[in-house]
Amino acid sequence: MVAYVVDILILGIIGFVIAALLGLGETTTRTSGSNTFTSYFVSTTNPIVSLIYALLGAAYFIGSWSGGRRATIGQRLFHLQVGNAFDGRPLSTEQAVRRWIALGSFLGLLAFIRPIAGLASLAQLVWVVVLVITTARSPTKQGLHDRFANSAVVKPSGEGTSGIAMACMLVIGLIVVLAIIGIVAAILLGPAFFDQLSRLGRSI
Repeated sequence: MVAYVVDILILGIIGFVIAALLGLGETTTRTSGSNTFTSYFVSTTNPIVSLIYALLGAAYFIGSWSGGRRATIGQRLFHLQVGNAFDGRPLSTEQAVRRWIALGSFLGLLAFIRPIAGLASLAQLVWVVVLVITTARSPTKQGLHDRFANSAVVKPSGEGTSGIAMACMLVIGLIVVLAIIGIVAAILLGPAFFDQLSRLGRSI
């Protein structure tokens, strides 16, 4: 799962840069007291942005799993490989496509259907949770995506977790903790929280 998060972060950064270069970002201004905050973001509810992320994800995952490559960058950090469930051979392109489809990344394309565009990210999150649960409950650690593609994730014997992988785990864990703290603080303190951030920014 951590390997998948690493891959999503990589795709998120690349997708953000591409969308920004194409002028698909949005700038918002928020006023709190005497302070004004300006932020720049790329919304995944924008159909074009969703299409960019979907195509980027398809190329990244399918290309990483097929052609004998066996693993994405995130999986390589953790010495994981994806292969045919029956004999361990590299996935065919068809299997890689099926595995990517079953990951649910294409759900982001729901942004093209305006009445439910806002549900695209929620649908992806729910599906990821389903995959995590089905993987954890499977004796062979095959989630619905692996069963659909007849694939399996394995870790070659004797392979340990690299220092870079451990660092990624720590960074991701720290980001999650800080995000939770920030959300809780924003809810509890309201505008005062942003005022404190502004004062801190001016003091640095």
